[in-house]
Amino acid sequence: MVPIDHTPQRICVVAQNNDAAAYNSLLQPSIDALSASLVQSRFVYVDIYTPLMDMIQNPNRNSFESTTLGCCGTGTVEVGPLCNAMTPVCSAPSSFMFWDSVHPSEATDRDLAEQMIQEVLPKFG
Repeated sequence: MVPIDHTPQRICVVAQNNDAAAYNSLLQPSIDALSASLVQSRFVYVDIYTPLMDMIQNPNRNSFESTTLGCCGTGTVEVGPLCNAMTPVCSAPSSFMFWDSVHPSEATDRDLAEQMIQEVLPKFG
């Protein structure tokens, strides 16, 4: 009998990523049309998918030790309330892209915010 590995695998699901990319490509023209029809309003598309994927694929660029595990617990299943005072955490949270198994770390949020300040805020000017 072949042993079964029950370790959770944190990998991207290609079909879901393709769906996200397709949705985003349809959303952008819709936002442009909405902006054109409501001229006293300003709508801006903010892409966080691309920068997050870039962080995952190029961890060294953002000085991340890990882009596949969370800092809390095992980094694979703990989320939200399961990360508490009783749960061990990594020694360097800023070197992890994720705080728990799904939520970006403060370091990730900071990197995203810096990109948004540079790329999105000028569109409101």
